[in-house]
Amino acid sequence: MTYTPEMISFLRENALEHYTETITDLFNKKFNAKCSTDILRAAIRFHNIAYKKHIITRERKQVGDEYSDKKGTYIKISDDEEKGRSSMQRRGTWKKKQVFLWENAHGSIPKGYRVIFLDKNKSNFELDNLELVSHNEFLLLNKFGLYSTDKEVTKTGLAVVRYRQATLRAMAKGMSEEERKTALTKIYKETYRRKKENAI
Repeated sequence: MTYTPEMISFLRENALEHYTETITDLFNKKFNAKCSTDILRAAIRFHNIAYKKHIITRERKQVGDEYSDKKGTYIKISDDEEKGRSSMQRRGTWKKKQVFLWENAHGSIPKGYRVIFLDKNKSNFELDNLELVSHNEFLLLNKFGLYSTDKEVTKTGLAVVRYRQATLRAMAKGMSEEERKTALTKIYKETYRRKKENAI
């Protein structure tokens, strides 16, 4: 996007008075634009315009406090420093809220597993909306279109995926490597054929 002198002047006048999120709304309304906060912030920096920054101190984030960003909601579980964290918001040890809630109710999560939201709503932290799945189960849920905004549909999809995996494991017992490959090839061909038929 090319910024006109009027736009740059507007940014200079408002950058120290408002946070960039507010400036983005004002800018988009005034100039009938569709800029994101990140793009506008980059433009402000590019034109060397001083702007109002969020000041976040460690004292404002206590154990038990929450922090949300586009990746999800986190909860602070201790004041210990966690390596690799650069943001002031992340000082201390943070954990994804759904993981924290699941572990409090059911114990630690095994390696290779994750907690998902059954209705895909990342703000719904009710325990009956959280489910522990393996990474492979999660991939298959998405691959076969079984991960839904309807919690019951996702539960049913997960049961189908788990039954499919159990069937494949049972088939593989006692088979030679060559027989296993042949059987899997047939299954994948049949799956592909059905998907193609459903798409028509």
